Amino acid sequence: MGRGAIEYVDDAGGRRSRVDSFLIPLDEIKREPGDEIRLAYWGSSVLPKATLNSVGFESPGTYYSFSLPKDKFHTLKLASIAGKIDASQVPDPRSEQSAEPEKIVANPPLGEAPPEVVAADWLNTDAPQSLAGLKGNVVVVEFWATWCGPCVAGIPHLNELQSKYRDQGLRILSFTDQDRETVESFQQKTKAPIEYTVGLGSKLFKTYGVSGSPHAFVVARDGKLLWHGHPASDECEAKIAEALAQK
Repeated sequence: MGRGAIEYVDDAGGRRSRVDSFLIPLDEIKREPGDEIRLAYWGSSVLPKATLNSVGFESPGTYYSFSLPKDKFHTLKLASIAGKIDASQVPDPRSEQSAEPEKIVANPPLGEAPPEVVAADWLNTDAPQSLAGLKGNVVVVEFWATWCGPCVAGIPHLNELQSKYRDQGLRILSFTDQDRETVESFQQKTKAPIEYTVGLGSKLFKTYGVSGSPHAFVVARDGKLLWHGHPASDECEAKIAEALAQK
């Protein structure tokens, strides 16, 4: 089979999936037959739209290939084998599979009121937040994740923006689909303070048409969307200042 391998695996729903793998000699990774290793697999299809993984997730997402939870990895024992790999020995997927095309949701249009914000839990606030309740302020709705390098690198900048413009009426609401335990653990490990409000366990990514993080939306005092783009860009702060100047 060489160093590359292609197998076709039939799932419980009668669908056939192509599995591409790359074979690495054990001596290259300093392993021997009999050693135990822990691994998981992940794959996706553009058309039809489908995501397949062996560990399962609370909410599906194509980016999870970079954040597979290690506590759910499979423990396997290495063995010396010759000939064709038996694809039936691949662990069955635990997550739901879907071959239905996903509807592409566009970003909210500029000049109109964006969707109301919701989250399962909140950090740095005593009560759930809403755009309706914050009308009259300038609100930055930002999307991020702890595994996202640019998102983490941008936290100090968002802290700075919140501090700089708070008295003028700026409020930052940052949303992640991760839970409280994950975010608080991240803060403890990285010592990265977050000085603005965070919405946890939120499903707003799809509602706002966000396919990549970080992404920010600037909502003006009248509740209408003024701009959206990368929160670390100069244009983001310029639009915040522009919105704050409108009384």
